[in-house]
Amino acid sequence: MAKDIVPELLEKIENEFKNKTSKSKILKEKMEDLKNKKVSHKDSNTFAVELGKLLSETFNDEISADILPDNKMYYNIAKRLIEPNLANNYGLVSNYSMQVQEILNKESKIRIRAVKPELNQDRINGIVNKISEYDDFKKGKWLLKEPVINFTQAVVDDTIKVNADFQYKAGLRPEIIRKEFGNCCDWCKDVVGKYNYPDVPEDVYKRHRYCRCTVEYLPGNGKKRDVWSKKWTDVEKDDKIKERKRKDYADKIVLNKSIKGANKIAKQMGFNADYSGIDVKCANEWNLGLFNAKQRFPEVAKKIKFVGSSQKRNALMRKVATEYYEKKFIDQGITENKAIELAKKYGKRIIGNVGSNNMASSINEEALTNLPEELRDSLMPYMGITMNNRYFNEYGKVIESGLQQVKSKWRPERCFNVKATFDHEFAHQIDGYLNLREVEKIQKLFDERTFEEITRDLSKYSWNNNNPDKYSEMIAEGWSEYCNNEKPRELAKIIGDEIIKLWKNKNI
Repeated sequence: MAKDIVPELLEKIENEFKNKTSKSKILKEKMEDLKNKKVSHKDSNTFAVELGKLLSETFNDEISADILPDNKMYYNIAKRLIEPNLANNYGLVSNYSMQVQEILNKESKIRIRAVKPELNQDRINGIVNKISEYDDFKKGKWLLKEPVINFTQAVVDDTIKVNADFQYKAGLRPEIIRKEFGNCCDWCKDVVGKYNYPDVPEDVYKRHRYCRCTVEYLPGNGKKRDVWSKKWTDVEKDDKIKERKRKDYADKIVLNKSIKGANKIAKQMGFNADYSGIDVKCANEWNLGLFNAKQRFPEVAKKIKFVGSSQKRNALMRKVATEYYEKKFIDQGITENKAIELAKKYGKRIIGNVGSNNMASSINEEALTNLPEELRDSLMPYMGITMNNRYFNEYGKVIESGLQQVKSKWRPERCFNVKATFDHEFAHQIDGYLNLREVEKIQKLFDERTFEEITRDLSKYSWNNNNPDKYSEMIAEGWSEYCNNEKPRELAKIIGDEIIKLWKNKNI
């Protein structure tokens, strides 16, 4: 297997970017202005443009065609190099812009906290997808220049937009000002001006390549506008705050840097966790999946007690089972040494080792039904979904392997990443809760197809697996594609729509 160039190259990019930002006079000046609270969103814009330029320069200094395989920026390389760095710029600019917004609010005597904009994942995906389409990196290198600056600058525009909307719904009267920069084009000149929110054309927040026009923001004067129902205004405000907190926590999960931190985050969400041996990026994506699952399927998520490494979970369960049988045998009059020997055998028989082909696993109450009640109760804290730490120990390897599995039709279309694996395993939990495998409509999807048709319509694994329930893996594969393919194929869409319908019916 060819050497994975990403880890070393990513480290070089991150180090060089830190070096460039530490030497930037513009950034130092803007940070000093922020410290002295003498700022507006014009400063946010200047800060963003400088960061965008420095990241663009770093990309172009460190990435060249000769270090890429076949002189091409493949998708899995582009995603792992470009996405985290753009996300980092988003974090830096959104934090700066939020602090500016806090200062503007206080100056206007508005006692409302600033709102953080959502990461524009679609724009990141657009850059990653576009650059990976070029067979020659040199032809697509332009995407690491102005589009990087434009993306970073747009974070300020997004900050202004979400804060104007938030304050308007709180009863204030914010103003949006678009100013031209230099001798701007006719399109820009058409949207220059002052606007009372919400009567702001969408184009005011947009910018073409090389556009340096600024969007600025004047908070309301603290006076409430007349509203029909103060009660409804408060509801909207509360919802907005909850959404901001949700996004902030999701960012915290993704930006976590250590396994210790990943374990802590999972425990804060209410799960026992041990990600020993797992790559931290894999652990973060698993935690993000759990976080989103709690929002969407709270009753199912409640049944998950343990997450992390399959090896660690099995070791803990085996220890519990061994101790149970040791005590049981001793109570039966068997000598201690013999009881320990027998108990170890029983423990291994009940909880085996993690198979090399077992990427991840889901265990629910159903898996324990044949065990003695006392032992079953003792094992309940380990119900959940886990990863094989021999497979998920290197993020880049997971992506490469996943892409190969999709190509060979072993996995469904677009289901190559950690999130797709999480969605597959969580689908088993959903299946257990909704009893999907007993639904005739779902059974027919499998029963009326041959192996070749299942492979064509979904994946080989949907049919070719060791699960005694023939419908289970098809359901999990279908849900995984439904969640990860922007245009899920017919079989996946039927499965996904059925899950949503049954969930709604059960939770009305």
